[in-house]
Amino acid sequence: MHPRFLCVFLLLTILTSTVFAGEGQRGFVKAKGTKLVLNGKPFRYVGANSYYLMVYSVQPDMRKVADEIFTDAAKMGVNVIRTWAFNNGKHQWNALQASPGSYEESTFVGLDYVIAKAKEKGIYLVLSFGNNWNDYGGIKQYLDWSRTAVNKENNEFFTDINTRQYYKDHIKAVLERQNTITGIRYKNEPTILAWELINEPRVSKDFSGDILNRWIGDMSSYVKLLDKNHLVTTGCEGFYVNANQDDWKLNGREGGDFIRNHSISTIDIASFHLWPCSDNYCMTLEEADKWIKMHADDAKKMNKPLVLFEYGEYRDNNGDTIGRDKLYRLVMEKTREYGMAGTNFWFLLHNDYGRYDDGYGVYYPEDKSTVDIIKSYK
Repeated sequence: MHPRFLCVFLLLTILTSTVFAGEGQRGFVKAKGTKLVLNGKPFRYVGANSYYLMVYSVQPDMRKVADEIFTDAAKMGVNVIRTWAFNNGKHQWNALQASPGSYEESTFVGLDYVIAKAKEKGIYLVLSFGNNWNDYGGIKQYLDWSRTAVNKENNEFFTDINTRQYYKDHIKAVLERQNTITGIRYKNEPTILAWELINEPRVSKDFSGDILNRWIGDMSSYVKLLDKNHLVTTGCEGFYVNANQDDWKLNGREGGDFIRNHSISTIDIASFHLWPCSDNYCMTLEEADKWIKMHADDAKKMNKPLVLFEYGEYRDNNGDTIGRDKLYRLVMEKTREYGMAGTNFWFLLHNDYGRYDDGYGVYYPEDKSTVDIIKSYK
């Protein structure tokens, strides 16, 4: 080899080694007992939800939205963001999966951008494969696609042969995706902290809990078959079976059981949600504390990390955040006290999102009191 080319070759080798060394030093987040660990050290986080990052990153001129959210998150000390890796149905704005197995490359490039931007900002991602609800073409879209789904009712999604296969095919498409910006396959990307099987799965009136538990076992095993690097969580809200027959969250009405669902060996992180003043939770702050502690105690018995992947509170009637701040402060205090691995508040918005805000949005730096509470968590 000519000496000049040898020098160039050696320089490229050094640069390449440096890049991969940097990736290796960042490392994959792992689970060790009730803790998350990064490079052998405890990794406890404060996180946010921002579900729309992919669809807003399809057009290059709209990527400033993702840029703003990641920049704001970093300023707030938020180091994990949970977001969607799905958008199903040809009628969806910036659909990812227009029909079973048919993907819009431009939308996948949008997700590539989200991952690359998170990597640049040093923020980890929790990516969800799908949605129990209709938003972003949830499980109803899979049922509409399936010729073997007879009743087209949500519960059927978890048992129908076609919807189960379509879902596995989507999981595989995401895991095998090679990022057009970083060049790294998603299944090999350390910036991704965990995969979430589905957002808030429910199997109404299956009081046994068997249907959802079998589905979680099947899908989580499939993820682990394809991806040996990443953690997996359920997306469950933390309901129980046979814990209290008078409470819908505890009597099995929604088909989920926190202990069974997270005792599965291919589930790494225990998941629950907290919505004190919505969705019939109707909790006081004292009851919210009991809800958190119940899950923390059970996660310790299972010896698994616990993350509150969603919690939120409306603004007060006059638009202030006094009531919301009380919940945020409680969550931060109890996360420390009960030894939880992390939390993700609902939700971090870019500043021009106001007209779509459902009342839960957090804006940086405008919502100073809420932001200060988030920043205080170390």
